[in-house]
Amino acid sequence: MTSSFGWDKSISYSCSHQLQTGGSGGVHHKTQINTKQIRAYCKLDELSNTMLKNAMERLNISARAYDRILKVARTIADLENSLEINGNHIGEDLHDTIIRFTHCVV
Repeated sequence: MTSSFGWDKSISYSCSHQLQTGGSGGVHHKTQINTKQIRAYCKLDELSNTMLKNAMERLNISARAYDRILKVARTIADLENSLEINGNHIGEDLHDTIIRFTHCVV
């Protein structure tokens, strides 16, 4: 189990990593990046890309939600000190997205 101190260090790293990698072009936070920047900054390997595309088709995920998933997966990768987004990062956010979706459907 991670202590709150451990999470504080991880969040601090993620925030500083965001500023280092996304600081060009007036972007200082992942929420500020546009679609073109998302494609450059949130690159996926072939397996992760296929996983996300399949989820888009099966779950009817919009392009806007696709971009949000990429940004959240990038944050998860940053918290794990990972330079690349992998299937685990995508899967973690997809899992949360599915849970949110099923709780919102009436």
